[in-house]
Amino acid sequence: MRSSSTYKSWAEMKQRCSNKNKWQFKYYGGNGITYYSDWESFEPFFAHMGIRPKGTTLDRIDGARGYEPGNCRWATKIEQMNNMVTNHILVIDRQKMTLS
Repeated sequence: MRSSSTYKSWAEMKQRCSNKNKWQFKYYGGNGITYYSDWESFEPFFAHMGIRPKGTTLDRIDGARGYEPGNCRWATKIEQMNNMVTNHILVIDRQKMTLS
């Protein structure tokens, strides 16, 4: 299980939020992003998120909130790029579009 992409995503999530020596820490843990305390162990994370589908990575739906149930999903690179806090969103005829 430790070699699975799901396990690696969980382990990297924890590192980004808690390891000050990781280069990503300044964008996550250093910016107040945390993870759900029950997800300290892999099993509860796996029970909630399930197997990571091929071609996806762990994504926070609301980038201002932490890694927690209801705010995480497995997303494609395009979905993640459209979900960045630096994006400008246009709504035309009730359809959201990312301005690039």
